[in-house]
Amino acid sequence: MLSNVDDALLARTRVAGLLDPDDLLTSERLRAYKPGPEIYRRAVAAGVEVHVPASARDVRGALEAGMAVVRVVRPGHRLDPAGPVPGLVVPDLLALPDVLATLG
Repeated sequence: MLSNVDDALLARTRVAGLLDPDDLLTSERLRAYKPGPEIYRRAVAAGVEVHVPASARDVRGALEAGMAVVRVVRPGHRLDPAGPVPGLVVPDLLALPDVLATLG
């Protein structure tokens, strides 16, 4: 999981207890912030291969860092018109497992 929060805030969330602490990557830990590409470059260096952004604004940085991106279309979220477009798009999270399975 890649989050723009600090370690202490993430530790207080429900998701923190569901994942291995080594899989929780925060802006504090990576010393970079979304939506800039540096946080995604550091996530790639830590072994993250795919990003499923919760916000359309996070697509550009992840693609510029060389990550595979699966965009979940959300009402009101528009991609950066000057930025790259992800090749993988799903209408909702229910479609996500099938798309992720194709990435092998």
